[in-house]
Amino acid sequence: MSDLRIGVTGCRGRMGRMIAQAILETPGCVLAGGTEAPDSDAVGADLGALSGARTLGAPVTDDPVRLFANSDAVIDFTAPALTHKHADLAAQSE
Repeated sequence: MSDLRIGVTGCRGRMGRMIAQAILETPGCVLAGGTEAPDSDAVGADLGALSGARTLGAPVTDDPVRLFANSDAVIDFTAPALTHKHADLAAQSE
């Protein structure tokens, strides 16, 4: 059985960083990516380092479409207006 690839939207916030770290520490789970708003200073930062874990070589992006396409599951920790947008993306992803 393959690892569960989990993405995190809102990965820069306190809870987003905690969730990313928990994914990295959980056997059978892989941190598939993380997103932030296009104007966030976290875009381009290393996702692992941002979460306080090891450097992953995976940058934070501002592209939720790609995150949903590359993830088996996505944990959303953004504002309610974005959650609706992300739910639509999830419904479109297979």
